[in-house]
Amino acid sequence: MTTDGQPLPGVLLSTELIHALLGGALPPCSTDTGEAAAVAAMIRDAARELDSVQEQLQARAGYVIDQLRRITEGRDRTRRGSTDGVLQLAGVQVDMLAARRGDAVRHLSTLCTAYQALRHPSAVPAEPSRPAVAPGSSPARPARRR
Repeated sequence: MTTDGQPLPGVLLSTELIHALLGGALPPCSTDTGEAAAVAAMIRDAARELDSVQEQLQARAGYVIDQLRRITEGRDRTRRGSTDGVLQLAGVQVDMLAARRGDAVRHLSTLCTAYQALRHPSAVPAEPSRPAVAPGSSPARPARRR
């Protein structure tokens, strides 16, 4: 990201996220062993998936922008073909792709946290402790007001 919060031109979303979470690029495969190597491989796969979804989302959003620009510029007056609407399924597709991208970002973030914990166990803060709940019971809930 640039100082004004804009993405760097030509930098993949996964690369940006990995740099932010790991403080740099993912080390080469040859430097990791055991569990760290397995998580690093999963990070690489998750990064490819994130970039693929991001590319699809950008392409579909670009199509939607073009269709709406035609309307705002008045170039749709003689539109022929389907009268089922301007966006048809494109709006739903953009929503679905945005949701998939959010899931992919969360997945990649989780993998980076796990990788960092394997490589530097003291660098990752411990999870806050939760009170134990006996099996078959539920945590206490505040009483309802009527």
